[in-house]
Amino acid sequence: MEHDDGSEVLAIQLDAKSVESLEVSHWTKYTPIVWFPSGQRWLIKGHGVLDRNAKQLIYRVPNSEIEIPGSRRMLTDTVVSVVDGGRNNATFLGLVIKESDLEKTTESVMAGGLPGDACFRRSRNPTGRRSKT
Repeated sequence: MEHDDGSEVLAIQLDAKSVESLEVSHWTKYTPIVWFPSGQRWLIKGHGVLDRNAKQLIYRVPNSEIEIPGSRRMLTDTVVSVVDGGRNNATFLGLVIKESDLEKTTESVMAGGLPGDACFRRSRNPTGRRSKT
């Protein structure tokens, strides 16, 4: 896609069901897209990882007990900042995503497969307590 000035724009159409699954709180609207440092992937609404080559969501970052506006950022290509805990005992965490998991699901998606149930199923939050999804 191109702008009137000739600059290129990357347009990726995501299916509505995948995007709706990322609407875990009203705070997700404050950080719709966060770039990974390498530029290869985007963190969508703080919970979905989109690979720009695959043009699909490939990974689901677990929910937290609390959602703080703008708290989920990419610190490195494999570490997401997450605030978790209760209202009076919030903790700042660096949640590690295995690069091998991201690569495997990207390869699967690009070959016509699905990211897999492990990426979008209900999962434990960063502190190990059950998430409220």
